Amino acid sequence: TRLNGVEIRLDGVETRLDGVETRLDGVETRLNGVETRLDGVETRLNGVETRLDGVETRLNGVETRLDGVENELREVKETLHRVETQLVDDVQILLRKIHEKVEEKSFEIYALNRRLHHAEAAIEQLQSKL
Repeated sequence: TRLNGVEIRLDGVETRLDGVETRLDGVETRLNGVETRLDGVETRLNGVETRLDGVETRLNGVETRLDGVENELREVKETLHRVETQLVDDVQILLRKIHEKVEEKSFEIYALNRRLHHAEAAIEQLQSKL
């Protein structure tokens, strides 16, 4: 009788342990599923990280190329400024030379006009003597 009571209690404990074991098996199965899913997530994250590394590398290349373009643009601007400055200087020199030539020609025209006036006066004197 006491043994029966202990046996009944042990059967109850065994039944409860079987239930706990079943529940633990379910938890273990679920944890295995979670672990598998986490492995998948980790794999995907590694893929994303690899792709981001590639994007970062490409962006660094673009940044380097952009720096090169900026430097070339700066050089073009400096060259253009020098050309503009030189062009202004050249135009001023040419205008000065043109002004000098005009002054020379104006003097020559004035001299020719005076000679023409003297010649006309001489012709008029000759005509009046005839």
